[in-house]
Amino acid sequence: MYVAPSGGNIPPYSHWASAATNIMDLLPYLGSGTEVIVTNGVYPMRSAAHISYGIRLHSVNGPAAAILDGGGNVDHCLMIDHSNAVVDGFTIRGASGGSGVILFDGLLQNCVIVSNSGSTGAGAYLYRGRLRNCLVTRNNSSSVGGGIYAAGAQIENCTIVSNQAVDFGGGLFLDSQEGTSEVRNCIVALNSAEMDGSDLFANDLETVALDHCCIPTLAEPGSMTQDPQFVAPLSGNYRLMASSPCIDAGHNLGYPSLDVDRVGRPLVGWATGVVALIDIGAYEYVLLGSSKDSDGDGLSDTNELYGLHTNPADSDSDHDGSNDGSEAYAGTDPLQAASVFALLGATKGAATGSLVLQWSSVTGKTYALNARTNLFLPFSNHVSHLMAHPPVNAYTVTVGSVPTRFYEIQAE
Repeated sequence: MYVAPSGGNIPPYSHWASAATNIMDLLPYLGSGTEVIVTNGVYPMRSAAHISYGIRLHSVNGPAAAILDGGGNVDHCLMIDHSNAVVDGFTIRGASGGSGVILFDGLLQNCVIVSNSGSTGAGAYLYRGRLRNCLVTRNNSSSVGGGIYAAGAQIENCTIVSNQAVDFGGGLFLDSQEGTSEVRNCIVALNSAEMDGSDLFANDLETVALDHCCIPTLAEPGSMTQDPQFVAPLSGNYRLMASSPCIDAGHNLGYPSLDVDRVGRPLVGWATGVVALIDIGAYEYVLLGSSKDSDGDGLSDTNELYGLHTNPADSDSDHDGSNDGSEAYAGTDPLQAASVFALLGATKGAATGSLVLQWSSVTGKTYALNARTNLFLPFSNHVSHLMAHPPVNAYTVTVGSVPTRFYEIQAE
């Protein structure tokens, strides 16, 4: 099933053309094993989307591009209640009075949970379930668990920062009623609570399993207390500085293969220079200037993350059939499927035996037109150094007596 703001909204939403325009409309058509693919857009939530089947609900381009927005009008944006349910790659924001997301089971991963408000677990309420590779930030609780309330849950490779609670557990409140909660490879920092446990509060530390975490305000086994050294926390950039003690400091047991930016984990140890250990938190450190290309599209991960903002784990971020590197070279937008470098059409010219070819063009580029008479033969150059005349170039060719000819346009 497909979800897109511009979809036709025609059940059963089996193609992009007939895609649902919001998640709520397709809920009655879900069943175990269903895959739901959501493209870029802001999706207002009329009520909580209750995921009670073993489905996989995921975005195309990650949390920066697909946003579930409560708009202050719903208690929860999502409720996940099935052991095989997976929700992957969304920003979850704007729930008011409850939690951004509730997990009674299943897995929520690669998400940004931000700007939600409620009483218990304003960002996420985990009564069992598993939270992995998520940034949880700027959530506000009128009671406990500004970022997360967890009971018998697993929290892995999350960055839980800048959340607030009036009572206990500004970042994380761990309740013993469902047994042990596991917190692995997480950063919990810069949170606040008026009564106790600014970063983490547990009503019974015997039921808390901390493993390779960074919690500056908690000196307990399994937790380092150093400053995690974020790039720019005041502006919401919680990626790691090169000097961060969280680099190469995680536990590789069962680690996620990608971080929330979809950078491959672990990158070869920047800190040790030898051992590839996962970094603590939701973001894997990427050495600026590194030539690593996780998806093989000809663009470095650094360029994709900090320059083009494309997906470093997907060679074709907008799924238009042209990889990100080719689009960057041609000058088209690798984040917009409608922006693609291709021949737009061929029409009869004014002169007998002529054909007018058209293609999308951008300022500053020159183009070569290549041709062949047989698909089994290589292309040969027909004309080079054609100057761009945006937004569309046109060039007239003489067909002559050749019955069939194939053309391609190439950015020089």
